[in-house]
Amino acid sequence: MDFLAFEWRVAPSLSRIGRGDSIEARSVDQFFRGRRLSDVTLETLHSEYPHDPAACLVFMAAPAFAAYLPAFMRIALERYEDSGSIPEAVVHRLREMAEGRDEERRDEVVSKYSGAQLLAIAEFLSEMSRRYWHAYPDDEAKCALGYWHRVATERAD
Repeated sequence: MDFLAFEWRVAPSLSRIGRGDSIEARSVDQFFRGRRLSDVTLETLHSEYPHDPAACLVFMAAPAFAAYLPAFMRIALERYEDSGSIPEAVVHRLREMAEGRDEERRDEVVSKYSGAQLLAIAEFLSEMSRRYWHAYPDDEAKCALGYWHRVATERAD
C-alpha cells in the first residue's frame, strides 16, 4: 500500500495532543509534540514511549488522532507480525468511528482528510482484511470498510 497521500515531512502544529489529563495522555503529548509522521516508527515507540504503543490512539485528542493515524496504519500494515496489538487498536478505532461510536474523531478525520487520504483508509482496511482479519470470527476491518469506502467515494478529489 502506498502512503504517499499523507504528508510525512512536516510535524503537525497542534495545540493539544493528549486527550485528558491522565499520565498516558501527558506521555502522548510529550512523545508526539513536534514529531513528524515519518519519525513515528515501531522502533521509536518501543524505545521512547513509556507505555503500550497500541494505547496511544485512545489518549489522543481528535486533531492529533487525525494527524498521526497514518503512522499507525503504516506500522500496522508493514510491521503486523512484530507490532503487538497496534493493528488491532487501529482497526478497532476505525470500526468504532465507522459505526458512529467515536464521532469526534471520525468527524475530525472526515473533515481534514482529502478524498485520496480517505481512500487510503479504505485501502488499508481492505488490505488488513485480505491479509489478516479474514481469519478472525469478526472481521472488524471488513466491517469498517464499507463506511470508509463510501466516504472516500463521496469526497473524490
